[in-house]
Amino acid sequence: MFKYKKGFTLIELIVVIVILGILATFALPKYLSLTAQARVGTLNGVKGAVMSQAEAIAALAGGSSATTYAMADGSTICMLNGYPDTKDNGTTCKSIVFYIKTNGISGNQAAASGGAANWTIDGYTPSGSNKCEFGYTPPAAAGGSPTYTITSTGC
Repeated sequence: MFKYKKGFTLIELIVVIVILGILATFALPKYLSLTAQARVGTLNGVKGAVMSQAEAIAALAGGSSATTYAMADGSTICMLNGYPDTKDNGTTCKSIVFYIKTNGISGNQAAASGGAANWTIDGYTPSGSNKCEFGYTPPAAAGGSPTYTITSTGC
């Protein structure tokens, strides 16, 4: 008559803990890498949204040299050299930053007309001089193209 005891031996428990430790050693760096890639992917999504909005508004305006363009939804967009501007004029028109914000993407206002407007990932602020943002700058001259940039050193 044998009596069987149920449970794990100390050796079995130590082996399981060692295996979990080894797995965690390899999984953690991979997870951190995926997090940074996700932030860059988010910036690329914001870039696509802003590019499509800017190009659509420019196409609707038809290359006009007008300083404003009236959208079908009743809003008026400030224009600069045929593309949406990054600065509100305060009364009659809104910047592309304001227009994109009303469509669900947060950003910050440029300091001056024709300057860069930047969009960052909500809830994520890189430390120091690192940046994780997308930027839009309207063309400097008529017939030019806007500049779209992604800075991902802090993602």
